[in-house]
Amino acid sequence: MVTKRYMLDEKQTIWFRSHHKIEAETEEECDRLMIEMVEKGNVDYNNSETEYLYDTVEDMSVMDNDGQATKELRDDTSEIWYNVR
Repeated sequence: MVTKRYMLDEKQTIWFRSHHKIEAETEEECDRLMIEMVEKGNVDYNNSETEYLYDTVEDMSVMDNDGQATKELRDDTSEIWYNVR
């Protein structure tokens, strides 16, 4: 009898949630400041609580991955021997 190990790597999408606190004089200013941070890509994840929303995991299509593989099957020598495109 032979036993062999395999690793299946799959590229997927998942939503990520971060919780932020903004202090300002008004609620409207808080909204403006947070939106501005998001739009400029200046969100500080180091000072926020974060969580992966595992119930949102979806397989990524090859088209969404610029035509590149989204699944790679390897054997125990780590050589890729099957690429799903």
